[in-house]
Amino acid sequence: ALQGLKSILVQIASLQLRKEEVSHAQPKDATQQQQQKSKIQEYNQTIALLQQKHNELSKRASQAFDRMYEFPFLRRARAVRWQLTLSVQSYGLLCQFLNQHSMQTSLLSMSTLLQTKCEMHVEQRDPMPMTPAILLDDNR
Repeated sequence: ALQGLKSILVQIASLQLRKEEVSHAQPKDATQQQQQKSKIQEYNQTIALLQQKHNELSKRASQAFDRMYEFPFLRRARAVRWQLTLSVQSYGLLCQFLNQHSMQTSLLSMSTLLQTKCEMHVEQRDPMPMTPAILLDDNR
């Protein structure tokens, strides 16, 4: 969400620069003056739309932050990229499972989470028979 806000601000700034360039240009005749006015009006409308979009996105982001303020785990989970180390066999099973159920929307959130929030490392080793307790420790 923050990246979208930054890109909108960059777009607004570039449009304002273009608008200033057009407004400082000296028109030679009445048609060029009319074109200049219409171009400035077009820039003003686009800037107003982008500012409205920026306000909506920032309001939505602040509402999401307010809702998650009481849940530090969710804030941390959204900010951190998890590192998953899998064996070749485990990775193969995961890929096979996701490919078999790719048309089911119930797994869409898990697939999206794996693609956006996880950094997967595949190692040439045997699968671990159990999950060590240290991997589940939240205080690390």
